[in-house]
Amino acid sequence: MQTLLIALLSGIGFLVAYHTYGRWLGSKIFRLSAKAICPSERLNDGVDYVPTSKSVVFGHHFTS
Repeated sequence: MQTLLIALLSGIGFLVAYHTYGRWLGSKIFRLSAKAICPSERLNDGVDYVPTSKSVVFGHHFTS
């Protein structure tokens, strides 16, 4: 019972730290914003930088 309680509290603590620290990193360190324009839209030249759907990018990730 002691071990289960420690594991449960550790898991909850990890999840809370993950969300709060992740939010802090995103806002203060990396300055992430939903309004930011991604490079494929900003540098669109019709050849190399072309906006595409997530499924295509996901497929390219595994074929590389």
